Amino acid sequence: MASAVRDQRNDRFKIDGLEDPTAGEGARLRAGGRAQSLADPAPLGLAALALPAMALGLINIGVTSATAFPVVLTTILFYGGIGQLLVAMWEVARGNTFGVMAFGTFGCFNVAFWHFFTHNLAAIPEAEHAGALALFLGLWAVPAFLLWIASFRTTAVVNAIFVLATLLLIAAAVGNGSGNETLVKIGGYLSIALACVAWYGCLAALVAETFGRVVLPNPHLGEHH
Repeated sequence: MASAVRDQRNDRFKIDGLEDPTAGEGARLRAGGRAQSLADPAPLGLAALALPAMALGLINIGVTSATAFPVVLTTILFYGGIGQLLVAMWEVARGNTFGVMAFGTFGCFNVAFWHFFTHNLAAIPEAEHAGALALFLGLWAVPAFLLWIASFRTTAVVNAIFVLATLLLIAAAVGNGSGNETLVKIGGYLSIALACVAWYGCLAALVAETFGRVVLPNPHLGEHH
């Protein structure tokens, strides 16, 4: 049955590693054109990235009250954190190094974010909260930037996600550290944009899987041989 379904897919969509939006040249070389027997975990990872980003963005631009923050922390831990870490381990089995780094990094970020606000912040003098948050967010901009550079051999959606993530973390770090509400709001809008792009990538991969063909475009970047 599985082979029959695969035979019906058109030439634009093959289960060979290319369907994973986070797959780079290395992952495709490892696949070697062979059919993948493991399901693509990237849609789950992208959705788990998007939901907390959207929630935090809505709070930062003032659409949702900051009193909802404790509820958001639960989503950040279980969906954004644990969910993405599971996806990262799944990507190990598929031989996708970039996917491991991307989902593993932001899964850890979400767990660290939850722990920072749930446990660490209370141990820091209130006058130093802004500086501590700026340091925390600013440091995470470094792996986001590295992932953006590496993403130029993945897909347009993934590349857009990591440039937005880098800009978001920088804006949030500087805005919170300096008390600049404008920068905090800019960070909120960047977070919402990141969530929308990630959800688009999730939907594109999902409908390609269920329809057996490319429905929503997400072009690969660079030359593929």
